[in-house]
Amino acid sequence: MPRRHLHKFRRTAQGKAVSKAAAVKSQGTMEKHCSEETRKGDNGQSQELAKLNDDNELATSEHHNASTSLYEPSYGYMTKKFRAKYLEWCGWPSSITYMLRTGATLDGDNNTQDDLILSLQASTNTNDPLYFWQLYSLIGEELVLELLTNFYDRVFDDTEEFHWFRAIFEELTSKQYHIIAQTYMWLDCFGCGRMYHGGEFRLDFHHRQTSAFTIMNGRGAERWIHHMKAALDDEIPVGNEVTDSRIRVAINTFLQFFLEYYGDSFGFEVAPNVFGDVSKAS
Repeated sequence: MPRRHLHKFRRTAQGKAVSKAAAVKSQGTMEKHCSEETRKGDNGQSQELAKLNDDNELATSEHHNASTSLYEPSYGYMTKKFRAKYLEWCGWPSSITYMLRTGATLDGDNNTQDDLILSLQASTNTNDPLYFWQLYSLIGEELVLELLTNFYDRVFDDTEEFHWFRAIFEELTSKQYHIIAQTYMWLDCFGCGRMYHGGEFRLDFHHRQTSAFTIMNGRGAERWIHHMKAALDDEIPVGNEVTDSRIRVAINTFLQFFLEYYGDSFGFEVAPNVFGDVSKAS
């Protein structure tokens, strides 16, 4: 995977643009969260992990307050496509979502509302809806990394009763690499730019052509939901007055949408609102 540089800029409430690199500790947040040795001894994988750790220092501390921490977004490999798929999930006509995938703009009387929905930049008005492709502009990277670190800690510490679930992740790669790859995938969808190289093809290959396929079913989904819900409740508790409440809803919606997408693809049912409240674009 090529090296990526996350030295973008954050805008403060005073209107200054500050290099995010200045906010990162010398060893980087990624190294802080992924400091233990890899479980696999593969030298190629270890070297790649080292490159990712070196080049992807993640910003710290100010993601909780929408009024004081905004990040410059850009399209990733999958942002437009999964934004369009989400809008189809919400009931938008496929003729419109197809145009959006190709970068077309919408004309008509509803432009202001459409712009609010389609923009990569989150509105700082907490009365406005927030969509998953706008999340990076509001929260940066650290919250995503913390959430996924929490999730994979739970997966790799799962009990013997659920060894069948834990073993698939252990077989695929190290915990640290799972954290990095999933973080990149989420950030790519969230408007952080081209993070997840290979895009949808890579995502589909992982779930269909590796041992991950064996848990792409209702039983596997149930255990995945269990760990993700617990991680969400740890990192973004509902009712936390410090956090913009839209963030949890936007992540709930992202996860619900993807689970139903996988359910349709692999033939398993997903109950509604398994992570909590969701929002749909009208």
